[in-house]
Amino acid sequence: SNLTTTFSFHLLKAANCSIVLLNALGETVQSYSPEFFEIGNHTLMLNVKGLPSGPYFWRLQSDAVCVTKVIIVEN
Repeated sequence: SNLTTTFSFHLLKAANCSIVLLNALGETVQSYSPEFFEIGNHTLMLNVKGLPSGPYFWRLQSDAVCVTKVIIVEN
């Protein structure tokens, strides 16, 4: 079983970003405090321990960008 999953993103502008993990119904299952990221590439790890197996969406949002990607949790 996977306890964590990673995701990568690239910012063209430094920004405070909020990150949420959504289930297949679009409901928030985890949210993280907004964090400041510099310009460039970033990789973050999300703890998915205890989540039911299935597809989830992580969303990173700031005033400059909104990125949503699918992850598959296999617990």
